[in-house]
Amino acid sequence: MSNNKLISLKDLSHLKHMIKLKAGWNQLRRTFDFDPPANLEWVDYTGNAINKIENADKNVFLKYLNLDSNNI
Repeated sequence: MSNNKLISLKDLSHLKHMIKLKAGWNQLRRTFDFDPPANLEWVDYTGNAINKIENADKNVFLKYLNLDSNNI
């Protein structure tokens, strides 16, 4: 998903078995703007336009969250 100028990840909501998400270097403004799978463990949002962490509490198995080069 990296380097695609994406502004949303809403279409990922149907991927119920995803454990790793690489969504760096897009144009995302929000974290977890989709219904993340319960078993999601690893997320990279490097290089987006995120300025606030939202909905991270839905991911009880999340072990890694990278927000480098964002507006936080």
